[in-house]
Amino acid sequence: YDNDGEMIKFAIMNLYLHGLESANVRHFDPLCWQNDKDRKYDIVLANPPFSGSIKKEAILEDINLNTTATELLFVKYMADHLAPEGRAAIVVPEGLVFGSTGAHLKLRKMLVEDFNILGIISMAAGLFKPYSGVKTSIIIFSKSKPQKKIWFYELQNDGFSIDEKRNPISENDIPDLINKWKDKPESDKSWAIDVNKIIENEYYLTVSRYK
Repeated sequence: YDNDGEMIKFAIMNLYLHGLESANVRHFDPLCWQNDKDRKYDIVLANPPFSGSIKKEAILEDINLNTTATELLFVKYMADHLAPEGRAAIVVPEGLVFGSTGAHLKLRKMLVEDFNILGIISMAAGLFKPYSGVKTSIIIFSKSKPQKKIWFYELQNDGFSIDEKRNPISENDIPDLINKWKDKPESDKSWAIDVNKIIENEYYLTVSRYK
């Protein structure tokens, strides 16, 4: 879905050039335009907009989150539309995992108490340069029984320099992350934190809080 007709054209062409000719791309704004609210998805992979807001009166009441911030609204929408046992991996701005507004708290509380958070991957600021220098995290969760502990991983390097040029470098934490994902051990870059401690910390989901 995209609410920009030009972006729809770009998306269809980009997918076609990568051999994905059967992709279903639609001109649609899921936050404002009424759709089949019973539609559910098994897998969601997303990088929703990090900034911007929507007029409060335009937001669908079904989302039920008192905010106009698009990054919060999109995560709530995606969580609401996961099928049972469905999984989501969403890139979010760092502010989402520690923001102090009522909407931030409500969203994190929902994710911790109603979903199974499989992991929080904190990425170094600048990994999306030259497009954005915003520090981000990846929240990976499933619509299944909530966890007793949440695993955090601090990804400091991705194989490229953290600057505008993004030249290849030898440091790369991604292979280590992939190797640790199944068993989720504790290490100098990863921690498993009891959910009760996270609740005591206002549902903060930042690596630095528990490092």
